[in-house]
Order: sequence, then C-alpha cells, then structure tokens
Amino acid sequence: MNKNWSREDPLHNVHVPDDEHIAIPAIWVVELLTPTTADAFKRALVRNKWDRDRRFFRSEDNADLLSKRRSRDGASWWRLAEVVSTNDAGWDPLAARDRLPSQFGRVDIKAIQVGAGLTAIVACFHLEDNAARSIDVAWHAPREPELVRSGWKRPRAMEPQAVAWRDTQRARRLLHNAARKWMAEKCPGFFANHREHQLVMDLLLMERLDPFATSQIQPDLSDALRAIGITDINFEQKTSAALPMMRLTEVEPDLAPELQSRTVALWGQRQAIADANDEFQYYGGSTDQAVAHHVDGHILGFLVTLAIGGFLSVIEAKYSELRDRARNQHAAFKPGGIRQLRDSMLTLSLDLTSVKRDVENYRSHAWRSFDVAPFMAEYEPWIIAENEAAGRKAREPRNLNDRIADNQAETFTRLIEADREYRDILATVASLGASVDSLGIARRALWIALASLVVAGATLLVANMGDQSVLRAVLNLLAHIG
Repeated sequence: MNKNWSREDPLHNVHVPDDEHIAIPAIWVVELLTPTTADAFKRALVRNKWDRDRRFFRSEDNADLLSKRRSRDGASWWRLAEVVSTNDAGWDPLAARDRLPSQFGRVDIKAIQVGAGLTAIVACFHLEDNAARSIDVAWHAPREPELVRSGWKRPRAMEPQAVAWRDTQRARRLLHNAARKWMAEKCPGFFANHREHQLVMDLLLMERLDPFATSQIQPDLSDALRAIGITDINFEQKTSAALPMMRLTEVEPDLAPELQSRTVALWGQRQAIADANDEFQYYGGSTDQAVAHHVDGHILGFLVTLAIGGFLSVIEAKYSELRDRARNQHAAFKPGGIRQLRDSMLTLSLDLTSVKRDVENYRSHAWRSFDVAPFMAEYEPWIIAENEAAGRKAREPRNLNDRIADNQAETFTRLIEADREYRDILATVASLGASVDSLGIARRALWIALASLVVAGATLLVANMGDQSVLRAVLNLLAHIG
C-alpha cells in the first residue's frame, strides 16, 4: 500500500510555531560516592590535578577535604572545582583548566556531604551558545518520511512526526551523553561503577510558551513538546515556590524513548521567570545564565533526593541480577562463582545499609547548610479553573518531597529485608557448595588412591626376583600348573 503524508497534516507532522524557540543554558549531573566507591573517586581527584592550579588559594586539597568530611556525620557542602576549557582565552585564578566536551565552556562542581558514608557530587555544565540552541535547530528542522531498518526485519516507514520526535530527542540526549561521559571519567562514583546513567537535569527556557496558561495546551503544541521530551502536561504540574514560573518534568521512556532514564528538566518561559525574580538584576550577564545561576542556588538538595531514588533503583536491579544468577548457577557450586556472588552481595549490602542510615539522619535534621527546594504537585491551572466554575471542591496540593521520601523509605525497608534474606540464602548456598566440594575432593582422593595402587602393582610385576621378573615368574608358574 502506498502512503502519502502531507506536511500540513497535524496527525503526521510536528508543527513548531516560527516565533517559538528553546535553549538549554545549563545541565546538572549528579554522582553519588558510597563506601565502596569513594576511594576510586579520590584516585580520580589526584589524576585530575584540579588543585594544582589553585594551590595559592586553598590550604587543603580536595582528597584530604573529602576524607575529613566523610569522617563526620552531618550535611555540609563545598566547592570541589570550577573547571574551564583549555581553549578558554580568559584567566580565572580560582578555576582549573581541563579538557571539556566542545558543547561546554565551564563546569562548576560541588560536593554535598549527606552523611559519613554518602557524598553527592553535583556538576553544573554551562553550555556554549551553539550547543545551547542545538535542540532548537533540531526542533525546527523540516522532516521527511524515512524507511527504518531494525536488524533482519523488513524496513518500515516512519512518518515525519515520529522522525521529528526521534531527532529532537536525540539532539537533547547528545548533550546529556557528553555531560554524563565526562562526569564518569572525571568524577566516578556509584553510577559509573555499575555502568548506569547518572541523574541529569537540564534547564529548558522557552521563548513564548507559558506553561502556566489557564487554557489547555492544544494537541499540535503537545506534539511539539513531546519532541523535546516534555510529556507530563495537561493534568498535573510540579512547581516550587523557590523557583517561580518553572515546572519540573520527568522523562517518560514510553513517550520519549530516545531519552535515557533518570532524566528530569526544569522548564518555563524565559521572560516570565525573569519577571518573577527581582534579584536577577544583580546577576549581570544574559538572562539565561542568570536563571541558571538562580536554579543552581536552590535545586541542589532536591537533586540529591532524586539521585538517592536512582541509587535505590540500581540496587534493586542488582539484587535481582544476583538472585537470577544464583538460581541459574546453583547446580554448579563452583567456589569461584560463590566468591563472586559473595563479593557482589557484600558490596551492595555495605552501600545499602550505610546510605540508609545517612539518608535517615539527613532528613531528620532541620538544619542544613543548603536548602532543599520544596516541590508541590497540583492540578493544571485550567483544571482548577474548571473545578471552580463548576463548584467542585479543589484538591489540596501534595508535597512532592514528602511523597518521594515516603516511597524511598518503603524501598529502603524492602531492600534491607531482601538483603537479609539473600545473605541467608548465600550462606546456605556456600554451605552446600562446601559440602559438594568436600565430596568432590573425597572422590578425587579415591581415584588417586586407586591409581596409586595400579602403579604400585605394575611396579611390583616388573620388579626382578633373582634372574627373572615377578611377571615372568607368575607366567611360568601358571604354565607349569596348566
């Protein structure tokens, strides 16, 4: 069957208004240092040599400072490094120079000490102008239908709308991948150790679209937002009083498959955000960088909370892998496999129990040296307006921070209980393995003894008795009897 899609058909194309544009001035990446990954991070700090360029401005290097902070409970934070590209022509006495991906001009890295065993490393990547607007270029680019191959399957036709979704989301993912890869190399931690994606949050600034409009977003504009990766619209909005006129959105893999897990964004209309924050006039520079600086001063604590959720999801997946591996290999009872399972279980158990204690202490302390922006979840403005017009009772906004904390507490409890059960199972498997190994050793000893007997008998037969061997004497005897 032949198909012909019209460029003007909103069901088969993405229509972005000509006067609507988007920019990403900053991206945040969060890595976690647990008891089993802190040493690798310290070695990376030595390799990076970021302290070398600032030796006249700081009395302690980062490795020593990290060790001191991790030796005490309690939350605190410090500036780990400010890294500029080696191609930067300027001079900053407090900044270290290092190779950066071409999309970024500067990286500000902070360390947040959650507890004695948990440190969060939050890096803010400031994008170059071309990179900041690369997603806008992909968003506005015209699209044609494509034939897409998948392995050995027959090619399938991809309509322009799907092509636009794919290409725009890939443009955004390209920025995320560059930041995540640099972070994994320079600041390795829990996620990098397990080859998992770190938490990423980017700042999306729109030119005209107001996400707080009182009218429902139309389907054609919803499709355009989906191309970016914004899909949770027209029902519930997540906002914080500390970050006015900005909305929090989380990537939904089913609707934005080109974007990776543990990806969130803050987005809003540029001028509306600037008008809602009087202190922007003191920042200087561009509005985009002023917004990024403001967000960086209020979002760190909340990003740590989200990263802890990512930690739990990785731990849960790793426990599942260990369970399946133990099930598939239980008949072999190889000592090497059991040791590997035991080492993996010990690593996960140590990280889980330590992080659980630190998170509980972190949340129980009202004092902190940094703020955790409170986010609320409530209906969209147009739904609230309709409810008021119809006289329906409005639903009270829900505290998103509390909901996340409750869910994480339940997950910690479930994983701690599972960890206890898995360790008991592992002990049983090890005991059975030792018994099987003992039986195997006994069988091998029996075969060795039998072989020794055969060798001894053969030696006896060929031994000489007088002028002839034992074997010849036996044969002569048998012949005489016969």
